[in-house]
Formats: sequence, C-alpha cells, structure tokens
Amino acid sequence: EYSHWFLDIIIPVSFTLALYWISLLLRNSLVGKSLCALGECSLTIFFIHAAVLYVFREYSIVGAIALALLLGWIIQKFSRQNRILSFLFLGIYKKETKQQ
Repeated sequence: EYSHWFLDIIIPVSFTLALYWISLLLRNSLVGKSLCALGECSLTIFFIHAAVLYVFREYSIVGAIALALLLGWIIQKFSRQNRILSFLFLGIYKKETKQQ
C-alpha cells in the first residue's frame, strides 16, 4: 500500500513555487522576453512544427526545432498583417468596415 500522501503534496507544490520564482527572475531579462515572444506564437508553432520536423527529419533535430520556432515566429508576424492569415493561424476574424 502506498501511504506517502505528504510527499504527494509537498513535491508538486515545491516545483510549482520554484517555477514561479524562476519566472519572476526571468521576467525582465532577454531570456524571459524571448520566451514571452515564443509563447505568443505558440499556436502558430504548434500548427507548423510537425510539417517542419517531417521535412527536415534527416537533418539535425536541433536545427529542425530551431527552424520550426523561427518559422512559427515569422508566420505569426506576417499573419497579423493579413486578414486571411490572421484567421487561419490566429483565429482572429475581423469584418471589413465599409467607409462611406
């Protein structure tokens, strides 16, 4: 019988607090800002990562991952400018307003 309920509470709570503390330390650093930018692009990266990894599977896996992150970031920046890409990659639908 498993009866270490105290460890089942302490370990997850301590890891959660440690991650929160680390994120507070990185908040204003270059690493934190880079992770924030990638976090904003996470849905676009999710959409394209499988295709990029499949195409570049015979090359370096680290390079393929870096390329997937870079392409996701670039597509995110371009899709904010284009209405169709904004809908496809970001799920943002803006109706065109007619000027009179």
